[in-house]
Amino acid sequence: MTGGSHRDRERRTCDPDLERFLDSEDVLAVGARLADHDPHHPLASYYSTHRDRLSHNQIDQAYAFGMEFDAINPAGGRGSRLGGERKERLVRADEPLLSLAIRATESARRIVIVGDVAAREGVMTTREDPPFAGPVAAIAAGLAQIPREDESFVLVLACDVPDAVKALPYLRRQVGKERSADGVIAVDEHGVDQYLLAIYSTHSLRHALRTERPSSMRQVIEGLTLTRVRVPPGSTRDVDTWTDAAELGVSKQEETHALSSALGDLAS
Repeated sequence: MTGGSHRDRERRTCDPDLERFLDSEDVLAVGARLADHDPHHPLASYYSTHRDRLSHNQIDQAYAFGMEFDAINPAGGRGSRLGGERKERLVRADEPLLSLAIRATESARRIVIVGDVAAREGVMTTREDPPFAGPVAAIAAGLAQIPREDESFVLVLACDVPDAVKALPYLRRQVGKERSADGVIAVDEHGVDQYLLAIYSTHSLRHALRTERPSSMRQVIEGLTLTRVRVPPGSTRDVDTWTDAAELGVSKQEETHALSSALGDLAS
């Protein structure tokens, strides 16, 4: 296992999910969150001036983004339906899918990547035992890197969901309201649970893995009380096949470079 230091999130005015929240929610609600952490921020001042217009629900939504959480990125699959191509090395717009997953979870206290990947600054890496044992084993390996005395919530995000960043603000907002439950799980436009796009109570998830000894994620969540959250259409799509990859604008890294070179030759 390779370790990375905790991120100093308190020094940041607001995290990326909170910034995305600004696009769709009242800025007064965001100001409520900022007022405690950065009272000189313009949004905090705006909140102080206009807070009488805020509803309790708006304040609750803003404070949901203050929740501490860790993140586990399973990245150890065989890519069997891709002819053995490693998913985390596929790229979109020249950025590997694993990098997209890390950026999507950058608000976490800790990020644990589970798979045969190179160490990266600021994140932790480990491997499921045995390798290629599936998502249940990967999550168990990731949880082993999170101290029991520091349990809160853990975001589980597979590395092959390039648009997951659009779903995360919805999950974080909801889990802030459901702290007594076992977490929240994304539901796609067809009503299907997305086990690897969810925020779980760390304690509850660890307990389910230890006592039930499940062989699938469906079995893991059977005993958990989860709130199902509808997220934007397309934000849960993963790359299982080359057809999926093409529709999501994902390709092999060398294909991307070859296309860039060809376009450069045409322009010259």
